[in-house]
Amino acid sequence: MNKKAAVLCLDAGQTGVRACIDIPKPDGSEERIDLPEKPGVKNSHPLIPQLIERTHDAFRMFSRYQNEPMNIGKDTKIRSICVGSSGLPKDCRAEDFLDGVSDLGISEVFMAHDSVTGYLAALGHERYGAVVSAGTGVVTRGVGPHLTKRVDGWGWMIGNAGAASWMGKLALEAAMRAYDGRGPQTGLTKVAEERFGRLDKIYLKLYSDDQSTKHLGSMAEDVTRLAGEDAVAFEICSKASKELAISAYTALREAGVDKYPDIAVSGRGSVFNSRFISNHFTMYIRSMVPDATIIDPIGDPLSGARQLGYIEPDNPLHSLIAHATK
Repeated sequence: MNKKAAVLCLDAGQTGVRACIDIPKPDGSEERIDLPEKPGVKNSHPLIPQLIERTHDAFRMFSRYQNEPMNIGKDTKIRSICVGSSGLPKDCRAEDFLDGVSDLGISEVFMAHDSVTGYLAALGHERYGAVVSAGTGVVTRGVGPHLTKRVDGWGWMIGNAGAASWMGKLALEAAMRAYDGRGPQTGLTKVAEERFGRLDKIYLKLYSDDQSTKHLGSMAEDVTRLAGEDAVAFEICSKASKELAISAYTALREAGVDKYPDIAVSGRGSVFNSRFISNHFTMYIRSMVPDATIIDPIGDPLSGARQLGYIEPDNPLHSLIAHATK
């Protein structure tokens, strides 16, 4: 990687795509310029064209910033791109992405699934353990000295256990059960009505909206808010916390480090902004892996993407990084 040129980092999720420019300084450090968030990627569409479009968006914004008093030199050039993305397949061809952005002067790209960049963001590349990245969706990555394991991240239909969209789905199911008389009354009914309107028409809205996962995820904050006073909300949050802990334990076990004396577990993402979720997740982890050290993330996904170019070949994450240069 060209250490004298600026680097564009992308964190491409289904809810939004975040970007930053890391600009090298004379003292060897970097100055980070965060760019406005753009709409998220759709896993139902080809991913590479979407990432190419978001890259061009970032370059247009960067050009504007260069024309404003932000101390960005006109001669600052971006030569490398580091991308962490939801839905990135193992057989992703970094060469296809590089071809699509070569008109921007890019000569090198690094790409990885966001479970990889989420891990690097939370624990870095020198520590073994597991990282649960839980926002609208959820994916967990475990890393040991020889193995790495991804757990979940399979989308709202067949996975995402413990994610915001999963909690929102359970909340709506509970509201509809209460509406039908099949389940207990719950404060989630009022939340559902406030967010979606008449209960008997919610299903029509959700099934015809390609942003339904995002809308389901928006309910999670209400579910955690009601957990202290509503038995149904409490049960959903408790289940979510346990599912997230099970994913972390599974990732540790499959990566061969569940019995290591010095392993770390970290939870990152909007779901962990809830103290209820965070505390119960910790409780479940301690019951499953008593010796694990639970730590706060050391960075964010953009900083995780930035590390992709520095992963050594003997790190099991190295094989998960797609790289192309010209």
